Amino acid sequence: MTLQEWMTANEYSVHDVAAAVDTVPHNVANWLAGNNVPNSTKMRLIIDLTKGAVTPNDFFELPARKK
Repeated sequence: MTLQEWMTANEYSVHDVAAAVDTVPHNVANWLAGNNVPNSTKMRLIIDLTKGAVTPNDFFELPARKK
């Protein structure tokens, strides 16, 4: 699930995500646009916020790992 999909499903705005992961809305907008990716600290906060629904692979469009 992408961050945008999660935000839509959970009614989070760019500002909501930014506040939750301690960054500015501009950074979240850049992540959503694919201009850059969150650093490891922010990535961990995104994983925690989304309860694992959004993972690092979702920012790189990598296929899910098979178990």
